[in-house]
Amino acid sequence: KIGLSLSCDEIQARSDVKSLCSLLENKQINEPKFGLVQLNRVNNKPFLILIHPGNGNVYHYRVLSGLLSNTFNVIGINYPVGKKEFSSIEEMAKQYINLLDQNNILNKPYYFGGWSYGATVAQEMTRQLKKLKRQLPNYLILIEGWAKYSKNLLKKDLFLDAYFEESRPTINNATWIEKFWQSMSDRIAILLKHTPKKINQKTLLIKASIFPYLYVENNSPTSGWGKYISGNLSIRVVSAGHNDILEGNSANVIAEILTQLVQNTQ
Repeated sequence: KIGLSLSCDEIQARSDVKSLCSLLENKQINEPKFGLVQLNRVNNKPFLILIHPGNGNVYHYRVLSGLLSNTFNVIGINYPVGKKEFSSIEEMAKQYINLLDQNNILNKPYYFGGWSYGATVAQEMTRQLKKLKRQLPNYLILIEGWAKYSKNLLKKDLFLDAYFEESRPTINNATWIEKFWQSMSDRIAILLKHTPKKINQKTLLIKASIFPYLYVENNSPTSGWGKYISGNLSIRVVSAGHNDILEGNSANVIAEILTQLVQNTQ
């Protein structure tokens, strides 16, 4: 899903894939879209709203959402394709709340969640909703998200090492790498500039067992959230790393944890 529409005339006027891609790229720049992505469709179940990680894509949640098909109606928020970068996490959170309001979602039972970058945005969205005296999520779910990240992520080579891990040597397209870095560096900058504000909210923190030393400088049992979340902060540790916690058996374990969470809160 890219959130764009093409007319038949626009498609027929392009004779090859390259010209069609150019059209899409221009539309993404000139017609930025905020995207809600239905990751599964389950009637009569609470919403689980998952915020995109740093790269802006919610496809990382597809395996998990499939495993939760009997538990949640899962919706992902994609980063708006083609949009100029937000100036702050606060601005991003406000826009995403507006998006959910436009779709009449926040007046129904729901859970907020996010992996990595998305955890920070979900926490800020919850804070803003609380300030507005709106209906709050039944639980805030932080999946391998940290309250503060290392400033080393603003160093291109260190960020690429963290993001791609072992696969980086196989990526030979220097132009693509440069474009990817340009799109990510501003987004990382607002993450590092952001300091969470304290909220009182039932929260589940799902941590990876392997410390992500390339992303975070200081280890903490609460991933730094103990300073910013009061009330019930539950912690579960999953055997995984930061980048692969939503894959393979780890996804199964997280699905079991979230299913049990819903059963305990009903």
